[in-house]
Order: sequence, then C-alpha cells, then structure tokens
Amino acid sequence: MNKGNVKNKYANAISQEEALRKVRDYAKYAVLTAIGIYLIWHLISIQAMSPSTNSVPPPPSGFRW
Repeated sequence: MNKGNVKNKYANAISQEEALRKVRDYAKYAVLTAIGIYLIWHLISIQAMSPSTNSVPPPPSGFRW
C-alpha cells in the first residue's frame, strides 16, 4: 500500500475530540430518557403501594369533634 491509499481510506474519519462531542450529545438524551422512565415507574409503584380510599377504617365509636 502506498501513502495515497491510506490517506483516502481515512479521509472520512473524525477526530477524537469530535467523537467525544458526539458521544456527550447522545449521552444527554440517554440520561434524560432514563430519568424520565425512572420517575414514571417510581410514581406508579408509589401509587400502587398507597392504600385505597375504601380501605380506610372508620373512626372509633367514642370519637368526638
């Protein structure tokens, strides 16, 4: 192989700095998606653990306001 072929082969290559910038851009979206999924799942699980309004016992019979 001569040097001309090697240069043409890597003509479309990007620099390490540009590659890291692209990774950071996509990582932001991945983190935001993960946080959103976690919050939604966490809220649903908290709601599932809360008692329903029908299961609240009535106040004792001697209770006065």
